[in-house]
This record gives sequence, structure tokens and C-alpha cells, in this order.
Amino acid sequence: MRIAVIGAGWAGLSAAHRLHAEGHELSVFEAAPAIGGRARGVWSNKLQMTLDNGQHILLSAYTDTLALLGSLHGQLDSCCATLPLIWESADGLLSLRVPKRLPSKLALAWGLLRAQGLSRSARWRAAQALMQLSFSGWRVAQGLTVEHWLDATHQPPDIRTVFWHPLCLATMNTPPQQACAQLFAHVLRDSLGQGADACRIVLPRLDLGSLWNSSALRDMDLRLRRPVQRLAMHNGGIQVDDEAFDTVILACPAATSCKLLSQLPKSPLGEDYLAPYAKFTHLPIATLYLRLTQPWHLPHPMLQLRETPATLGFGQWVFNRHAFSRSDTAPLLSVVISDASHLATHDEASLVAGIQAQLRAQLSRAGPMPAVSGHQLIVEKRATFAALPGLERPKEKTPWLGVFVAGDWTDTGYPAVLEGAVRSGLRAARLATAPTHV
Repeated sequence: MRIAVIGAGWAGLSAAHRLHAEGHELSVFEAAPAIGGRARGVWSNKLQMTLDNGQHILLSAYTDTLALLGSLHGQLDSCCATLPLIWESADGLLSLRVPKRLPSKLALAWGLLRAQGLSRSARWRAAQALMQLSFSGWRVAQGLTVEHWLDATHQPPDIRTVFWHPLCLATMNTPPQQACAQLFAHVLRDSLGQGADACRIVLPRLDLGSLWNSSALRDMDLRLRRPVQRLAMHNGGIQVDDEAFDTVILACPAATSCKLLSQLPKSPLGEDYLAPYAKFTHLPIATLYLRLTQPWHLPHPMLQLRETPATLGFGQWVFNRHAFSRSDTAPLLSVVISDASHLATHDEASLVAGIQAQLRAQLSRAGPMPAVSGHQLIVEKRATFAALPGLERPKEKTPWLGVFVAGDWTDTGYPAVLEGAVRSGLRAARLATAPTHV
């Protein structure tokens, strides 16, 4: 079967990797000069090194993504560091661990009950909410935001500030006042709700582009800098610009996919299928990289920061990349800011100074912060879609015979995370090669 995959992000590459292994004649079209989409390596002229376009983390619950990486590299440990989940604030005031020996339904609730830095009532309310969510089958009332759910479960302000709100932003990339509570419940169900083994933190040792090692792409017809302009049904197949294919998988952004699908024959089914595409909105994520003159021995590779907006301390998480990365040539910190829309009103120099001051103030227990010899601020403007309640997301199978879509924005049951992209790509590949496209 001759198959075209349009888009070489994680969804497209996952589909292409599966199809190539099955022996199909495959061509992959990518408009950008590099693979990876919204999770890629980029060259920094300021630091003279390859950086990720954002600090990405995986969870051990992301089984399809980890299986893919293991198949690409022989074993997961060669490309990723796996760490137990230790939720600790940079200043050391908050500490939460998920116990290993308890049943999965009790582990996080028990960890919250024993957390340091929270009032007794806050710990009890949080544990109670999780137990109720678990016993309800991880279902919440339709149309609720995360903030609505927190209100309904009577969560005190202190635990919202230091636990629920940061967890929502980190997993959903959408503010709790807007984020879909049901999607949030799905994330909790498959990670923290499954006990310690499912919520280990997995951090890439290599830049995101290098995770797709050359052997996986060596024999693939990969066409970079090759945007697709036209899509048409032709002689029982699909025409991609001037080439004929039996099947096409659109693994590009939702807006690009919609533009190409709109060129196909019109029908009521097609119009109904395309209607959700116009409802997506997007949010930026920022990552500030700071190169240090010498290593800074932080208590853990990943620490939560307390935002101090009045002094431009917008950092939410800090990662000590020197503790897990094999590709960085100098001690490097990465500071993550989800929902980074507000950064546009501040100049870069002020932001960098404010975040450095935030780090010095909240990490004083690690000793004086070494001097910063360089920095790179990366803002991915369309990093994620806003995961809103009631957002209808397209299925991989379209009304047009032989045409499929893939991406984290499809109906994966997850917010915009790599696991959703990979699962969607694999599902599209299975559908595309099914005998009757069902």
C-alpha cells in the first residue's frame, strides 16, 4: 500500500514508524526543516547548543510513548532517566511522595494525608476528593472546569495554590478556571491514581530531535521543507499535490488539516466532521534556559516554584538538566511557564532578571546560585490547545475514504501531551491499513 503521512511531529512519526515497519511504501511530508513538530530540538545561537523547544516530561503511565522510545533505542534507560515522583517545592516547605506499597486507589490519598507543608484540613479535603473521584470511576459532572470541581469538593485555598493549580497547569497546560475537569480526571486516573509505579517521572536524556534516532528514519522517504498545498480524491485514491497515494494520514496542526480536508468533495457528513476544527484555541508555553558557570546541586532534578508576579517571578517548575541529561555540555537549568500569554507584556531582560531573582530567593537552601553565563528564552506560541469543557475533538477516521487524521488534538481522551499524539498516530496507522478502513 502506498501511504502519505503529512506532518513529521510525534503523531506523524509514530504512524510512519509503524507503517514503515510493516513494509508499506511510505512518504512523509514536513513543512519545517526539522522533525518533531511542537516537541523538537532547536539550535540556540546564544548558547551554541541544541535545546528542546520546551522542557517536556513523561510519566511512566505513558505506555505507548515509552514503548516507542524503547523500540527506537533498544532500551528506555539509554535515552531517558526514570525518577520516582517527588513533589517538592524549591523552598522545601512542601513535600509530597506517593507511597509504593499501598493499593493504587489509596496511594496518592495517603501521600496527601502525610504531605508536609499543608494544613491538616487541606490534606484531608484533598485526600477525600481523590477517593471520591476514584470510587466514582473517575467521572465528574459534564461541563465542569477544574475550578468548579475544586469548589464542589471544598478544597481550601492553600492546597489549591500549592498543589491543585500547579498540577492542572502542568498536566493540562490550561488554567484551572478554564480546564476541563473530566480530562483532568483522566490524567489523574492513569497516573497518580494508579500508584507510585504509574507516576514515575521520565525525563529525556537527549534533545527531543535526537530521540528519533537516525536508524528509525534512515530508509524512510522523509521530505523536509515540503509543505503540502493540495489534497484531492482521484481514481479511487488520494492525490497529494501531484502524487497519487492509496491512503493519507494528516498529522499536521488542526488548522492545516482543516484547510486540506476542506479541499475534498463536499458533503453534509464532511461539514459536520469539520465543524469542531474552528473551535480550537491555543496557548503558549515558555521555557527559559539558564547556563551556569558551575554545577548547582539542587535537592531534586525537578522542583516546584512559587510564582511571584509582582517581581516578574513567573517560573512554575525548575529542572536541573545537568542531573539527567547526556547532551548538555554545561550546567543548565530550564524553567517552565505554562499558559505564558502574560509574558508578552514584559521585555525579555526583565523576565530573565525576575526569574533569576525568584530562583535565588526560593533555592537558598541549595547554596548561592552560580553565575549565569548565558540564557535562551523559547516561547512556543501555539504549544497546546486550550482543553476546555465540552470541546469536541475529531476522530482519526474522516468521512473521506482513505483519509485519516492524527495529532494530540484528536479525540484521544487526554489533553495536549505526547502520549496523546503517539496513541493517535498509532491508531491512525491501524485504521489506514485495515482491509476496509474501519
